Amino acid sequence: MRLTIILILFNLLTLNNSLSSELAKGLKKIDDYKIKGKKNFLSDFEALVSDNLANIVIEIPKNTNQKWEVSKIDGSLEHEFFMGTPRIINYGNYPVNYGMIPKTVLPINLGGDGDPLDAIVLGNPLPRGTVLKAKIIGLLKMTDTGEQDDKIVAVQEDSIYYKFNDVNEILENDDQLLIEISEWFESYKGNNIVSFINYSSQNEAINLIKFASKNYIRYGVRPR
Repeated sequence: MRLTIILILFNLLTLNNSLSSELAKGLKKIDDYKIKGKKNFLSDFEALVSDNLANIVIEIPKNTNQKWEVSKIDGSLEHEFFMGTPRIINYGNYPVNYGMIPKTVLPINLGGDGDPLDAIVLGNPLPRGTVLKAKIIGLLKMTDTGEQDDKIVAVQEDSIYYKFNDVNEILENDDQLLIEISEWFESYKGNNIVSFINYSSQNEAINLIKFASKNYIRYGVRPR
């Protein structure tokens, strides 16, 4: 029994390490903490590519816990540091692919966090640095230390959820998935830091992307 548990834990750790190190094709590893693509992840891709499709850059693959993000300085992918140490999410692996939408920003002076729009992508794990056109189906509305920190909910084409056009359709058919996702994001930073508000419609999500795109043109993205 003990040997079985050890083997299971070993296999999970091996899978996590494998997913954490897997990169999308065409990327250049500058060092252990920085990755560059042929294009600037922040500024060389449009936000919306059609009425309900958006470009999304995968920063953190599903089932991994290394906290990477697109740099607001040069548009590369960087492992986030906290107190001089590469940041690892100790709460557990991300339950969904996590990333950002290029050429968007929620300015601090308008109640946002000053960052590009976050996005979660339902489906199988995707390599870090993947830029995919995903279908927008809704919005995960949250606050983080009082700042607006909404996350666009999208679906990749090979997902079983691609048949849905709005997040409310999933809530009607499989509410457990979205409940697990919202509970994870509400809990991973600790108690009373992130607050879940609700899930909102595809229309509200698309309008938020358009709003954030206009603000990117007006304000740009500034490092804190």
